[in-house]
Amino acid sequence: MAEKKFELGSIVSTPGAAQLDPLRLMSCLAEHVQGRYGNLEPEDCEANDNHIAEKDHPGRVHSVWTIHPDAPDRGEFWIITDSLHTPDAVTTFLLPDEY
Repeated sequence: MAEKKFELGSIVSTPGAAQLDPLRLMSCLAEHVQGRYGNLEPEDCEANDNHIAEKDHPGRVHSVWTIHPDAPDRGEFWIITDSLHTPDAVTTFLLPDEY
């Protein structure tokens, strides 16, 4: 496994995301913690990298993934790590409409 860029903290899921394929969720989580953000816009990727680099300030890292990698039209889910660099960090799997 490649280098972990930040701590995930507690890992939770919303009800909708809990219904998704757990292997897909874990695969995307491994990418998320390594600083790869799926289908996120470039400016948001840059913001994520800045939050990771600013270790003295709590931040947020967000990534966007297709539910089915071979069928992007079937929707997406998000992974958000809040309170980055704090003991209260939490990573959440969620569907966009559960935000």
